[in-house]
Amino acid sequence: MASNSILGNSHSLDELIQLQLLESFCLHVLQYAACAVKLSTSQSAELNSCWNNVYRRVFNFCKYDSVRACISGLGRLDFHHLQTSLTLVFIKRCFYSCNNVVRCMAKLFSLSHEFRLLCTKVGISPYGFDVTPIYMLRCFVYKNFAMN
Repeated sequence: MASNSILGNSHSLDELIQLQLLESFCLHVLQYAACAVKLSTSQSAELNSCWNNVYRRVFNFCKYDSVRACISGLGRLDFHHLQTSLTLVFIKRCFYSCNNVVRCMAKLFSLSHEFRLLCTKVGISPYGFDVTPIYMLRCFVYKNFAMN
């Protein structure tokens, strides 16, 4: 509904301005708690499809056209990689939380198989994660998206 409202009232604006409006007001609705909640594969795929449809509508792609090259060419990420980036940053910030329980939970999660899979998915060593700067985590995610 949020994207339809923006697109309905901004059809005379440049495509990049429309996209910026959608990223500012609608993407956060899709991303809400996505880094803290384990989404199923189908749930993640559905949210990715929703976000891809935004690109299709803004840039007038057909329903079955791939928008991956468009997203990459604009220096942005698809929903899957946005979620990965948010999750990594969330965990990283939990490592340095002033709350002992949060910090302990993050360290316990860093020992899990799921965490190792998340790190290796984007090419980060799970053992040096705590000393890797946040901007480097994001760089690894962008590099992974560009390579796939």
